[in-house]
Amino acid sequence: MRKPILSIGMIIKNEMRCLERCFHSLQPLRDAIPCELIVADTGSTDGSRELAEQYADLVFDFAWVNDFSAARNAVMDRCSGDWYLSIDADEFLDSDMEELISFLTSEVAHRADAATIVIRNYLSPDMEGEHTSFAAMRMLRMATGLRYQGSIHENWNLQKGDNYYHLSHTMLHHDGYAYADKKAAETKAQRNLKLLEPEMERDPENGMRMLQCMESATYNQQKAMEFARRGVQMVKEHACRNWEYLAPALIRTAIRIAARYQLPEQKEWLDWCRTNFPPSDTQCPYIQIDVAYDQLLYHYGQRNYEQAVQDGQEYLQGIQKKKAHNYDFRWFTLSNLYNAGTKMEQSAALMLGESLFRVGRHAEALGTLQEVDLSVAHPSIVVFWLDAMELLAGSEQAAEVMAQKYPVMITASEASERQRARRKAALKRISISFLPNQSIDRGWRLYRKLPDNLGAGARLMGASCVEEAYQVLGEITAWDEVPHPALSHVIELGAAFPESFYQQPVEELRELAISLPRFDGDMAAHMLQWQRVGQETLKMLQFRFELAAAVIRGAHKDDRAQQKKLCEYFLSVSHAYLYRLYQQNVLEHELDVLPGLHQGACHLLRFRAAEEQGNLREAVDELKLALRVAPALKHVVDFLLQQLERQQADASPELMEMANRVREILAQYAPDDPAVQALKQSEAYRRVAHLIEGVKAPVFGDLPQ
Repeated sequence: MRKPILSIGMIIKNEMRCLERCFHSLQPLRDAIPCELIVADTGSTDGSRELAEQYADLVFDFAWVNDFSAARNAVMDRCSGDWYLSIDADEFLDSDMEELISFLTSEVAHRADAATIVIRNYLSPDMEGEHTSFAAMRMLRMATGLRYQGSIHENWNLQKGDNYYHLSHTMLHHDGYAYADKKAAETKAQRNLKLLEPEMERDPENGMRMLQCMESATYNQQKAMEFARRGVQMVKEHACRNWEYLAPALIRTAIRIAARYQLPEQKEWLDWCRTNFPPSDTQCPYIQIDVAYDQLLYHYGQRNYEQAVQDGQEYLQGIQKKKAHNYDFRWFTLSNLYNAGTKMEQSAALMLGESLFRVGRHAEALGTLQEVDLSVAHPSIVVFWLDAMELLAGSEQAAEVMAQKYPVMITASEASERQRARRKAALKRISISFLPNQSIDRGWRLYRKLPDNLGAGARLMGASCVEEAYQVLGEITAWDEVPHPALSHVIELGAAFPESFYQQPVEELRELAISLPRFDGDMAAHMLQWQRVGQETLKMLQFRFELAAAVIRGAHKDDRAQQKKLCEYFLSVSHAYLYRLYQQNVLEHELDVLPGLHQGACHLLRFRAAEEQGNLREAVDELKLALRVAPALKHVVDFLLQQLERQQADASPELMEMANRVREILAQYAPDDPAVQALKQSEAYRRVAHLIEGVKAPVFGDLPQ
C-alpha cells in the first residue's frame, strides 16, 4: 500500500444511526487519493464497532476518560498520512470534493500547516430548511507535530505565524444539532458545560473557553446569565487573550442570552456594542450580522421604526457581504453565526419592510418585501410576509407583486412536508383577510389580481353593485375555494347566485348556509331584501330555508318589526321548500320520519293554520311540538307565542265572559275530578284555554327562557 496522503480519523460510540452514511461519503475521496481511515471506539454496544471494521483500515478500543483530546490524539498517534482530517460520525463529506483533492495533491499543501473546511449544521432532522455554517479547523499537516488540547471543543494550538488555508468549497454536513427534542439538546449542553467549567476556572483569561461556556449554558438560565455577565465584564476590561477577535463574539453571545432571558442589561449591552463596535466601522460578521439582527429585533419590538430601518439595512448589508465571501474567513473559526440563516435573513427583510412602511417609505417597503424568496421560506415566514404585504393592500403594485408570488406559496409537492405546510399556512392566513373586523381593514384587496377563485372572491368583496357582482360570479369555477365573507357580500348586494352555485353537494350547501350569517352583522336585513328568482329549484329553496333558520337563530330580539318579517319569511320559504321536497301525505301523517328542523317547520306551518282558524289551543300545541323536535327554532316559537299573548290581551268581551264562566265551573270541582277532564275536552274550553292557562308556560314548561 502506498503511503497515504491523507489520514482520516474518527472516534465513535453507538453511532449506527449515521455511521454508514459517513463511511459512504468518504469512499469517493479514498478512491481518488491514497487515504487511510483510523477509528477509535469508546465503548459501542449497538454494532457500530463491527460496522466500522468493514470500512476502516484500523479500528481500536479506547477507554473513555471524559477527554476528547485524549481520544483524538490516540487516533492521530496511529496515523501515517501527510495530512490528518478529523471527522465525526454524525457528519458526512459533500460530494463536491474537487477542491479538497486538488489541495492535497498540490504544492500548496506542502506550504500550509493547517486547513479549515466548511461545517454546515442542520437544525431539523430532515436536513431541510434552516442551517448554519462556520469554518472549522479540521485538517493538520502531520509534520507540525501538533496534538489536540482541551477536554472538550478540542483544538490544535496554532500560532499567529502558522500558515493555514481555507477550503471554502469543501463541506461537511452535520445533523448532530438537529435534535429530535429539547431534552436531547439540554443533555448534550449539560455534558459540555460540565467539562468546560473546570477549564474556565483554571484559565480565567481564556476568552475562547468563556465563549464556549456561554454557548453551552443556553438551557441553564442561571448559568447562562452568570456567564453572560462575566463575558461582558471580560470584554469591557480587555481581560482575555486575543481580545480583538474574541470580544465581538463574546458580546454578541451575551446579547443573545440577554434577549432570551429578558435581562435588564439587554439595552445597555446593545447600546455599548453600538458605541464600541459600530457596524459601519467594523469588519466583523458577529457585529454586522448577529448584533445588527438583535438590534433590529429590539427596536422593531419597541416600535422604534426609524432605528429599525437603519438596523435592518446594516444587517442585510452584512448578509450580502458574507455571501460575497468578503469577510476574513478566520472570523468563522470562532463560532457559528446565530442570525445568518435563511429564516433570519427573511425575517429581517420583513421587519425592515414593515418599518419602512411605518415611516412612510412605501415604495422601498414594497421593494424590500418583493425580494423575499418564498420558494425557500418557512411557513411562519410566509404568514409574516402576508401580514406585511397587507399593509400595502390598497396599492396596485402590491396586488401585482402578490399575484407574482402567490403560485410559489401554494405550489406543494406531496413529497415535501415543508411545502405542504407552507401552502396550508398561506391559505389559512389569506382566509383571515376576508373576515370582518380585522386589524388591517380590507386586507383582501391584496388578492384581487389573483387569477383563481380566491382572486374572484377578493373581487367580489370589492363589488359595489349587482352588475359588478354578476360579472365576477361568472368567473368562479370552484365555489368551495371562495371565502365565505365574499358570498355573504353577494347576498348583501342583493345579487342572485348562478345555477352553478347550487350544484354543490347538499351537505356543503347546508354548511355554507349555516356559516354565512357569521360574516355579516346585518344578514337578517340583507336576506329579507335578497333577490328572488322566478321558478326556484329545490336546491335554491333548500339554501334559503337553511339560511333563514340560521339567520333567525342570531337575530336581535329587540327589533320586533324585523323579527316579524323574519318569521313570515321563514314560514313562506318553509312552505315552498317542504311541499316541494315531500309528498303531502308525508307532511300530514308521517312527520316523525323527517329531520328535526323539517319537522319543526311543519309544526310551525300547522300553527299558522290553527291560528288563522281561531283554534289557539291547537296552535299552542303545535308550537310545543315544534320546540320539542327542533330546539333551534326557539326564537321563532318565542316570537309567535308573544303574538298569541297579545291576542289574548285583545280578546273580545264575549270571549272573556265565556272564560270567566268556565273558571267558575272549574272552581267547583277538585283538579282530578272526571268532570274537570271532560270539560277540558270540550270545544268551548279549547276556545278559551289560552285565556285561562296562558300560552307560554304550556309550550316551554320548565325550559329556561
